Formats: sequence, structure tokens, C-alpha cells
Amino acid sequence: MRSTFGLPPARLMLQSLMGMVHMVRTGAATHATMAPAAQVMVHMTSDGRAFLPNHMAAPAARLANLVDHADLMGVLYDAQGQVIRFGRKRRLASPKQVQVLLGMWGHKCAVPGCGHTRFLQMHHIRDWAEGGATDVENLVPLCSRC
Repeated sequence: MRSTFGLPPARLMLQSLMGMVHMVRTGAATHATMAPAAQVMVHMTSDGRAFLPNHMAAPAARLANLVDHADLMGVLYDAQGQVIRFGRKRRLASPKQVQVLLGMWGHKCAVPGCGHTRFLQMHHIRDWAEGGATDVENLVPLCSRC
């Protein structure tokens, strides 16, 4: 289905209403009189190409309009198609980021001298709560002990 602004199709009205109820109940709607912006995920490649996941042929002007008027979530891919940046919109590393990080660190804990290869978690170097991004260069695999 093509992404557009405005009312959802009739078959999705109930789902849309429940989504709004969920936003209010979870505190996602932070302003009492204004609706939150539509969230748009723009996928970008390291060579400068950008696309929308469900609308690959969106013209550049449409993409620019969405970026200007939405809550933007960007995802950056490297030349091999691996996700390398999520920024601040997502706290947990994606499965692709985990694969990249484990490969970079030899499938073991990043703490010098620790050789654990099990119970690894991806941790932020600069803590996410303090503004750290969920990007490969800000993540390291650590075992549960470290």
C-alpha cells in the first residue's frame, strides 16, 4: 500500500483508531492539543541514495516533503547492505548490527582479556539515556559478567 497523508483506507480505520488509543495510553502523545507527527522511516545508503521501504520509487520531492513534515527515523546502510546507523530513534541494536558487531569483535566480549563468547549483549559506549546513538561505532558486545 502506498504511503500517503490523510485518512487511512476504510479497512484500516479500526486499526488506526486503536493505534491512537495506544499512543495516548503509553504516553506517546505528549501534547494535549496536537497530534504527534507521522513517523517516516527513510532508508539511506552510504553512497547518498535514499528510499522509503514501502515506496521505493518515491520521487525526491516527495521524500523531501516527508522529511520536512514528519517525525523522521533514518536508517543508514553500508555498501554491503548492513545497517550501521539508527541514530536516537531506536535503543536496541538490530539483528544486522549485532552480526556486524560480533564480526568486528571476533564473536566475543569486547573487554580486553575477557574471552566470553556467550550471553553477549550490545551496549552503548556513550549511554543511550545520555544521548548516545544506536550506531555501530557507539556499540560494543559485552558479556553478562562484564
